[in-house]
Amino acid sequence: MKKVGTGLSAVVLVLAAVLSLALPAPLAFAGTQDFRLVNHTGGDVYAVYVAPVNSGAWSDDLLGNGILQDEGRRDIRFSGQDACRWDILASDSDDNQIVFQNINLCRVSKVILVCDDQECWADTE
Repeated sequence: MKKVGTGLSAVVLVLAAVLSLALPAPLAFAGTQDFRLVNHTGGDVYAVYVAPVNSGAWSDDLLGNGILQDEGRRDIRFSGQDACRWDILASDSDDNQIVFQNINLCRVSKVILVCDDQECWADTE
């Protein structure tokens, strides 16, 4: 009878199996905070910026030269960042700004900006 998996290779396989159970699995898409932005504010959004929560270190305009019309949606892509929690700043044509705070972009794929007559907020999915 032929022995299979003996010697050093068997030890390596056993160690790899034990370590894979002991270490936490990495998050899918770790370091990627891409999301779909949906505008339900009642007005067009002319600029969108993100910053790690409470840092005030705003990115460049993620819309570029585009406009996110009311009821529109846009895929926002950025990566290479370690932070999961972000603030999102949206600006209209008159440069009125609203900050949507503390959104965990590592755990959501869609951010919906919503305003009524009294306030604005972000729903997430």
